[in-house]
Amino acid sequence: MKTLLEGIIEGFVREAPRKERQPGDTWQTDKGWAAKSMDTSIEKPMYGFKDEPSAKAWATGRGPAPDDASGEQPAGGEDDPQAGQQSVAQGAEDGAEDEEQPPREIPQGTLSDSDDELSDNGIKQTALDNGYVEGAPHTAPGNAGSMFHEIVTGEVSNWLFEDDSILKEPDPERALAERICKHFSTTTLGKEGSPKGVDIGQNWKLGAKSSTCRKAARASIKKYLFVKGGVDALVTEGKLTEPIKVRNYFGAKESIQKQKELIEQCSKVEGGGNFYTPSGVQVDRNDLLFFIEKSGGGENPADTATIAMDDNCNGVVSFHSDKMSPSDPQANSSINAEFEFFVKEMEKIRDVGLSDRQIKKARNIIIQGAKDVRKIELGLKRASLSAAAELITYDDEALEDLGARAASDTNKSGPSRYYKNLIGSEKVHPYFQEYCDNDCDTPLGRFKAFLRYSADEKEFCVDESGEALQFGGNKWINRDRDKFNDCKPKPTNPMAKLMERTAKIEYLKSRDELGPDHERTQNLNTGGQLGKIREETAAALQEIHNDLNKTRITYPPGDPNGREIGLGDYLEAKNVIEKFHLALLDDREREGGGRSLGAYDNLLNINMTDVLSTAKDIGACLGIENADDLISSFSVGPPEEGDEFIRDPDTKDVTGRKVFIYMVGAEGEKVKIGEKILRTKSGRQGKWETLYHWSKETQECLKDPPQPQQEESLSPREQQLRNELKKLVRDIAINRLGDYGN
Repeated sequence: MKTLLEGIIEGFVREAPRKERQPGDTWQTDKGWAAKSMDTSIEKPMYGFKDEPSAKAWATGRGPAPDDASGEQPAGGEDDPQAGQQSVAQGAEDGAEDEEQPPREIPQGTLSDSDDELSDNGIKQTALDNGYVEGAPHTAPGNAGSMFHEIVTGEVSNWLFEDDSILKEPDPERALAERICKHFSTTTLGKEGSPKGVDIGQNWKLGAKSSTCRKAARASIKKYLFVKGGVDALVTEGKLTEPIKVRNYFGAKESIQKQKELIEQCSKVEGGGNFYTPSGVQVDRNDLLFFIEKSGGGENPADTATIAMDDNCNGVVSFHSDKMSPSDPQANSSINAEFEFFVKEMEKIRDVGLSDRQIKKARNIIIQGAKDVRKIELGLKRASLSAAAELITYDDEALEDLGARAASDTNKSGPSRYYKNLIGSEKVHPYFQEYCDNDCDTPLGRFKAFLRYSADEKEFCVDESGEALQFGGNKWINRDRDKFNDCKPKPTNPMAKLMERTAKIEYLKSRDELGPDHERTQNLNTGGQLGKIREETAAALQEIHNDLNKTRITYPPGDPNGREIGLGDYLEAKNVIEKFHLALLDDREREGGGRSLGAYDNLLNINMTDVLSTAKDIGACLGIENADDLISSFSVGPPEEGDEFIRDPDTKDVTGRKVFIYMVGAEGEKVKIGEKILRTKSGRQGKWETLYHWSKETQECLKDPPQPQQEESLSPREQQLRNELKKLVRDIAINRLGDYGN
């Protein structure tokens, strides 16, 4: 029986003997064994392995380098001329030649699963064809770049399962990136060139490690290798039978429905419907359907999924939380949503020893704090009024000049694309129609109508909860307008950004020509007004946390050796467990029955492009084995002085703020693990959202997480197989003893 490790490396690269070392090669030297990593970011080979298996393990990312290993070839340690020509994964028989098959032609801009009724091709193709459209069924949370990344890494993984010969190129990452860029450059999603968008057109630089296509290539290779390792091992163990059909799913509702249909159809196949994690753990079918249904949520934070199955409907399932970088936000939320989370936690907090009076007091602090923050943020709605009122006093010549500068300012924070979409279009936006002065047939007239709308001092229309309303165009004009004569709709995100960025370029011009204290300059300084509101919001959040920390609890509850922590830290710990998916460390029974995702080893991975991590990797870097361990050693601190604020590079106004630093460890030994940052995705007038990032220390650790000590340095899967073999031998021995007794 081959191990998981052997399954990963067997059959990966099929090639004739060559002189140049390729990713995944191992070879013998006079001093031991050497290997070249499949991770293309590790350029140098590693020398000093004691045997071939340990070299193979390191090459495939499934094992550590020994303490005395080196990236430099040892003196006198010449390569074995024969062993050096053998790939770690050469699957063909000695002397056999592979028959080259031309890769399947996939029309440019389309997907490889277009003829597969059980795939989610339809919604993915819609996303590619229509691009990032906020609120549309095909649009994923995030932005154009992240949506492109999620769709493309799955598609490219399909390519590699069909033909992975591109991985034999001297620089496979670059070769794959070139193919990705060429294939998707004709799609709307591929052409989107927002600052955070895809931008794979003429401005795309192939050599940049951070480029969209290069990131997609790196992440695709990791996704492919991770799933293929599990598939190969299970084929070797006889649990799967080749050929294998691989499907990669997006995270849209239609994608989730297609996955469920596939699993349910397989449940009707006699002897089929057995699904495993890449580590070989069989997944209960009802649990699997539950995890698919909950994709993108707390029970399963996956963005995408891979299902690889044989003709008998047995297969491997791998859920992926896709990030474009380890420094990307691991989660995002809103301040209101977090207040609601804290209130719900207070409703089930009796097990930590608080009295009814203490619980009521804490709930009141949270509820009143939420009201105070909402009151502060009301100022965001009015911040652009003074700028719009100032600009509407300009004569036509000055506005023509400002419009031309806005249309041509294509810098990352410039208003160009918003101006062209809202003002350059001959169609007048419904919000502006009542502000036209019989001149909206020209760009200047539409620009003036936009400024009149922005300067209108009417309150924004609100719903029953007090939230400001936005309206679809026809709905606003034809049906709802009469209900809201005394208010105006809240600006859409593009409108808010157009106003904010247009005011900014005029503010900078006025500051340089008239000085920072001139009345016009002050009226145009929306950034300064918004920055003060941001600082007040952050201060209010810290005050709420400090007030909650005055109530002390002992954790674990009832443990005489438990640690005393503040209630604010406890609630933030619960928040961190949810946002960083640390509940995946726990094998627990779900409410309503079934096991949690943490019961199934490696069913979910976090693919951060440069790093692919599992729950165990994260736990090892944080020094915890389960979520309770985090709470027991968790604390919250303020950001370091000078590192609190994120500022506009031009105006130096506050655009974001680090509000909390998360740490684990005893006093004097605390280690930063993450941070909460306040930013806005909807222009500076938008409410702050909360973003959760790993600390730099955690990001570095995830590149090479501590390895658990296993018997004879075996991987967890190898240890599991060894235990199964021991049990089998014991059972055979018992049966034979019974025979002797008869």
